[in-house]
Amino acid sequence: MFFLQMSGFPGSGKSTLARRIAESTGAIIIDHDIVQSAMLEAWDSNVDTKATGIISYHIEWSLIDFHLSQGESVIHDSPCFYTDTNLIPYYTVDWHEWRMQQ
Repeated sequence: MFFLQMSGFPGSGKSTLARRIAESTGAIIIDHDIVQSAMLEAWDSNVDTKATGIISYHIEWSLIDFHLSQGESVIHDSPCFYTDTNLIPYYTVDWHEWRMQQ
């Protein structure tokens, strides 16, 4: 089991690399663009895109936590430009494994 946080500017190849790694390892990809786009499509056009970005990260981290708790490897495909310290990932796979044993 592993966790990989992709990081980089849009168009830098994060998604392509994430897909290739997932294909060869069986990892699950949590894609920030998909989560945020779905939220924007579900709400009207007046929604605050910064708010949807923040909410998207919280949803993504919940999904990541769930999949890691199931023993699955996870790749988080997102720009990873955290400016809000509440969005900084608060654990590693080792921490997650320890927490699950408590």
